This record gives sequence, C-alpha cells and structure tokens, in this order.
Amino acid sequence: MKKNKLKLFLLAIGIILSVITVKLMYDSTNYLNNAKRAWATVTGYNVKLVEEDIKRNGRTVTEKRNYYYHKFQFRDQKNRVIQVESSIGNGDSGAYQIGTKVMVLYMEDNPKDAMINNFTNLWLRAFILGFFAFVFLLIGYN
Repeated sequence: MKKNKLKLFLLAIGIILSVITVKLMYDSTNYLNNAKRAWATVTGYNVKLVEEDIKRNGRTVTEKRNYYYHKFQFRDQKNRVIQVESSIGNGDSGAYQIGTKVMVLYMEDNPKDAMINNFTNLWLRAFILGFFAFVFLLIGYN
C-alpha cells in the first residue's frame, strides 16, 4: 500500500513537472516567434566569484569559481545603441571572445532584456525540467 502511494506521488510530481516543461517550451517558442533579431558585439564580461560546494571522494570541498557574464551591444530597430549584460554566466571562461558577433533576440518594447540566441538561454531550463519529469513519470508509472 505504501509503495502504491509513493508511486502515485512520484507520478503526480512527474505530471506537474511535465506541465511546467510544456509551459517553458511554449514560452520559448512564443518568444522566438515574436522577438526581433539583431547582431550584437561582445564588448566585455562581468566576472563574479562564486563559492561552490563540490563532493570529492566522499568529502565536501568549497571551491571558488569565476563566472563570466557577457556584455554586448547592438542597435535596435529604432537605431538606438543598446547595451546589455547576460543574466546567465559561463563558468571558467567566457563562451564568446570580446569582439565576437552574436545574434541576439529582444522584444521591441524592452530591448534591455535582450538575450543571446543560444540553446542555454532558450531551452536549457525546459530540457533539464523535462528530464526530471521523464524520470519521475518513469518511476511512478512502473
């Protein structure tokens, strides 16, 4: 009886995560369909030092890592120069070198919220959540 309740609970969690995953995918698709596109130039990085707890050989070790938040600028459709800093950082080194051209997506009414057009910005959250939804559904169903 307890096993059936646990499976039902895990199945419910899987369904909830699946619904959230579908919503995230819908939002990303909708953003892609409505966003304006522009070529931007990477102008620098904002480096933030973050402490992370990492398990090694059964022990937890605190390490410091640099995360690089890209700064880029572009011209919007009204020919205004827009400068933006990414909200998602890359660990250890910047993914893009200074001076690199990248495609950005932005909403016409809010170009300051532009983001680099890549998998991480658009799909990573949905992909990770979808994986966990799949695992919970699989365990709850079997």
